[in-house]
Amino acid sequence: MYGLRTESEHCPDGVTLGADSIFRSRSAKRHKLRLETADLRAPYVLAFVNATDDRKLAEFLSRNGFLDSGLSECPATDLHRQQIVMAHLLERAGSNDPQQIAEAINTTTKLEGAWMRALKGLLKADPDDPEQLAEYHMKIVELGAPPTFTAMDDRGMVFFLCDNLAALMRAEVRLVADRGATFSRCGHCHDGILTGAATGRRGHSRYCSNRCRTAALRARQAAT
Repeated sequence: MYGLRTESEHCPDGVTLGADSIFRSRSAKRHKLRLETADLRAPYVLAFVNATDDRKLAEFLSRNGFLDSGLSECPATDLHRQQIVMAHLLERAGSNDPQQIAEAINTTTKLEGAWMRALKGLLKADPDDPEQLAEYHMKIVELGAPPTFTAMDDRGMVFFLCDNLAALMRAEVRLVADRGATFSRCGHCHDGILTGAATGRRGHSRYCSNRCRTAALRARQAAT
């Protein structure tokens, strides 16, 4: 069993969308955050994908910070584009289709795969060839630090450390595939939901909440 973790920060005064369609922190104040995913009951990536209007997106950023550490603003178009990508990956990771699951995993692990290829190249390089050694050293430097793990915490959980919130959400997509969870849409509000293993929802769940289940029932009764 493993979890996901990133160290982040957010503006305690919140985030707002300007007239120029840029989301900005309301002030220069910053509070440190530790974001963790131990299971799939409330993954950040699902909350991000379900932030389907600017108010919800501003609330998400106010609560969790911007996707890349250190940012204080981001164009709305960039965030909307990333929402589309994340939703696309979630749908594939939770599709129960082996080919689509493999595509989601491959897309979200390109950086880790590139780092491992560079490391293997360095280990196989001729120790007497300085140019070859320098080439692989440079690749590793360009790719940055490899994925790392923290020590086990008091719950017996080992956490995978992610560089920022965006990386954490990509790792959550891989966790969906790893745990065999299923992605679908709420039968009433059409928000994305995860069901099955590690989600806290039964595999046949059709609604994201009791409120939506009740609303759907009333709608069916009104139609008869």
